[in-house]
Amino acid sequence: METISKQRTLLLWAAGLGVSITLAWLYLSRKRRTKQLRRVGEVSQLFLYPLKSCKGIPLQEAECREYGLKSGHLRDRHWLVVKEDKVYVTARQEPRMVNGSSDSCFILLDRCILTTVDPDTGIINMKEPLETLRSYRLCDEEDKDVYKSSPLFGQFLKVLKTGPLRVGDPVYQITY
Repeated sequence: METISKQRTLLLWAAGLGVSITLAWLYLSRKRRTKQLRRVGEVSQLFLYPLKSCKGIPLQEAECREYGLKSGHLRDRHWLVVKEDKVYVTARQEPRMVNGSSDSCFILLDRCILTTVDPDTGIINMKEPLETLRSYRLCDEEDKDVYKSSPLFGQFLKVLKTGPLRVGDPVYQITY
């Protein structure tokens, strides 16, 4: 009986070692995969929205930080309008705010993009631009059960490298 117990223990150790080696190999081979960069375009415009829900400031260059752009003392998505009762206001509640602009001698506030407010008129149109986007930005047929008829606006992205950003800089997609 003692021989069977030793054989079983040896077999379990060998199996554990085999699984450990396999897992280590999978981890290391995945970690070593090289990132491939594919150029997908270039920066055509830069806007900093210091005042929430108001017009942006066009820039030729800015510093790209983990949480948004910075240009001089201005930061993107930094300030917002607050009413006397300490409730903040956006263009969702007051669509005419999209006509407003910030002045560099005042405290500047951040912007939230609202797709249903025409930035030239400040008028809400609940059909646009979604109706137009549905004509060319729909998902593939196999994903319709998830997205239905909603137009796709992009992908979740993350800033991997901070630093200066300029109009004309190349934009890359990282693939593995």
